[in-house]
Amino acid sequence: MTGARMDVATFQLATSTVHATAAKLELRWKEIQDQFESHKQWRKDECPTRNRSTDFTFSNSSYLSSVVRRNNATVTSSTDKPFDCGDLNRRLARLCGVRARLTPDVIPTITDTPELYASLYDFQYWIEVHLPDWRSSNSRSSDDCLLIHQAISGYRRVALSHYQNSPERLSLMHLCILELWIALDEVVVKWCPLLAEYSPEIPENALDPLLLSEHGHMKRLRDIQLYLRERHSRKRESLSLFKDVNNSSSFANRFFSLPLAAAPLLRLHSRIERDADIQRSRKLEELNNSNALYKARMEKASKMDCEYIVEYDSDDDEVQVHRKSKCAKCREISLAEKIKVTPFEEPLPSQLNHSRPIVFELECPRPFAVWRDATQDLLDTLYQRPKASNEDAYTAQKYDPIKIYFKDSYPGQRITLASTTKSISRSHYGKPRSVPATTHNVILSHAGRFALYDSRHENYVISGSEDVVREACTFKLTDYYRSLQSFINNTTHSPNSVIASLHTSPIEISPSEYMAFGHLRSGNRLQWRNIMRALRVESLSFSHYSAFALVIQAVWQAGPAGENGLDDGNVREAHQDLLNTDFGSQVLGELEGVISSLKGNWKQALHLGVVIVLALRVNSFSPNSQLVKRSLYVLSQCRILARGWLFDLTGSTQDAKDCVISTSRDQYQAIISILLRMTFTTERFGTGHEFPQREDAISYLYAGITASQAQLRQELPTELGLLTRLHQKICLQMEERFTDACARDSTILDEVIRLVWGSYSRGRSWERLPAPAQRWWTVVTGEDSNRRPVVVHFNLLDGSFLLNGRPSDTLPAEITSDSSFRLLFQNHLIKKVRPAARRGMTYEIEYLEQQV
Repeated sequence: MTGARMDVATFQLATSTVHATAAKLELRWKEIQDQFESHKQWRKDECPTRNRSTDFTFSNSSYLSSVVRRNNATVTSSTDKPFDCGDLNRRLARLCGVRARLTPDVIPTITDTPELYASLYDFQYWIEVHLPDWRSSNSRSSDDCLLIHQAISGYRRVALSHYQNSPERLSLMHLCILELWIALDEVVVKWCPLLAEYSPEIPENALDPLLLSEHGHMKRLRDIQLYLRERHSRKRESLSLFKDVNNSSSFANRFFSLPLAAAPLLRLHSRIERDADIQRSRKLEELNNSNALYKARMEKASKMDCEYIVEYDSDDDEVQVHRKSKCAKCREISLAEKIKVTPFEEPLPSQLNHSRPIVFELECPRPFAVWRDATQDLLDTLYQRPKASNEDAYTAQKYDPIKIYFKDSYPGQRITLASTTKSISRSHYGKPRSVPATTHNVILSHAGRFALYDSRHENYVISGSEDVVREACTFKLTDYYRSLQSFINNTTHSPNSVIASLHTSPIEISPSEYMAFGHLRSGNRLQWRNIMRALRVESLSFSHYSAFALVIQAVWQAGPAGENGLDDGNVREAHQDLLNTDFGSQVLGELEGVISSLKGNWKQALHLGVVIVLALRVNSFSPNSQLVKRSLYVLSQCRILARGWLFDLTGSTQDAKDCVISTSRDQYQAIISILLRMTFTTERFGTGHEFPQREDAISYLYAGITASQAQLRQELPTELGLLTRLHQKICLQMEERFTDACARDSTILDEVIRLVWGSYSRGRSWERLPAPAQRWWTVVTGEDSNRRPVVVHFNLLDGSFLLNGRPSDTLPAEITSDSSFRLLFQNHLIKKVRPAARRGMTYEIEYLEQQV
């Protein structure tokens, strides 16, 4: 009975709590309604009249009367002058970077243009499309080494600067650099097959953490790792080019066993030894002469007596004084003691294993020097450098006995040799020796202790051990999700560790969501199944950026190849489930259900983004053609939903008092526009699916305009920079495809412009501006006695939309700050602003579904 009474009491408490909450919500909703009701709109029946206490008159009533009486045919205004678009076209051309002409024969260079992202994209596109043909060309030779190295260095420098805090872009950078390095490695190994017996220095799994959004990128990663695996299989034991150069198995020492390749170095070695023989002979002759002169002077002095001179002391008494400066014998002895001989240092060590590496570095073969520098650059990108040592360093080009023989392999050579000890001439051992001296005192062994030296970082070459790729290629969580960063960094944490850390969960995150977030990546093979479970039970806040980032990290990250990952197609261990037709069908079914639940709620835009990312992944990886078609259908449904949301968000007016709401709407408009365009980035299409279709092109281009307008008013926050970067990539990726569609059917552009400007009417034919501004399309609207022509410019690449050279959707401040304007339109943000087509007017807007 006690339990029953407790149940009833609990039920009554819960009921009263629910009723109280409902009443509170009703009260707050009434307050919101009253707030919006208080901002009355201007209506005809509410116009002020003279018999009301609120009577007022316009100070410019005479002007208004003239507007009513005037005849449209007689209107003359400075605004009616035809718009001269010549200056605008030239300005647009200056703002457009000159795109590289990509051919398989020439490696493009990254130029410092106003659109650096486009230059980087073109370079990366060349690597993906043309580099394989360039590598396989019969014209490749060792002369290409420096060209490839310069391309790697230039791209790496620009990309590292431009791609900061962009995990997905840095991933593609690493992929491209490795492909270029392989091209270099192939050329150098062909030049000297001996190099193949040494480690390539790059681990096979170095790029496992990369985020690769496309199936083609996964295939390229597989090819890279297969090449590295083959290179590692050919190396002898643990041979490395960056280890002890004085070892008999070092590359420099073994290179001398190649008569043809090493011939210039052998000649240099002989030349140094000949020069040393000559200098040694001269030094011995100098020593013998100095010893003889010393002996002669000392013998002469021995036959002489010291000389004394007479001087007077303080008492004027004569005294005999010996002054060395006045004594002939002492002068002779002094001259003998001043005879010295400067020591001679052998230019090379006596041990062949130590001398050959020095000779090798004095005229290091260019292909090898380039390969070594490029590989060290790559290792610096992949691993964190250890702290610099405090050891002294005396480089070969400044080491006295050998510096006259040193030649840079190429300008800017990075890796060379340096000695931890000074040359004899720069140390106290190099001070001139007094005679008599022996040969041992004057002819000194080579004092250098040489090792590989990094002249850029001024430190001896030390291999880095701490991987920096994983951290750089991992999205950073925001807000209260920051404490969950460890759960996104890797897949090595166990489910039990998530449970054990539950007490650290932020108060804003429920225990169930904390567990779901932590478990999603706890196990490399379980990630896709955990994502599906989270979607089914809605255990994650997918509308939050951090959940969106978590899913993308899981589905884009390559991860370990697994036992058969490099042999079984191009599917890595983490994505093996996508090869299963039943699982793929379940994924798409779940996504279809999510789409149905999201209708009408544009604040769930990032949730829709998760659906799009997963559908694109199924489209890329599924081996089943029916699932490919079904994924296209899912993406088309996402497109329809996103387009409907955009129509809801692009209303004509909204209350400007709530700036948070205004900013939020612009952000959601930009997000949804980008996601809509993202649905077109499929890599595979169903049989008979023509792409893009007319409606596809209209949707894509319309989303470009709405994204551009929204971001013109309000940029996306930093944490959503991923979407901005994706949009840039999508724009470049799809430009040619949709340009061709518009070239075939220019009415597509008419329909797009009409969606954002209802009164648009084409006058002339659409034209493309000449290069480099060929992305801009322009048209002049129709005109009659009431309407003047308007020049339309549309940037098909990024969606920028200009009317008479001005961005649409914004009014200048001198109008919005006018008292009459503020009285008429109160505190509403005016959207759909256009240059007026009606003669005598400057702008037209849509307000309360009316054209004003």
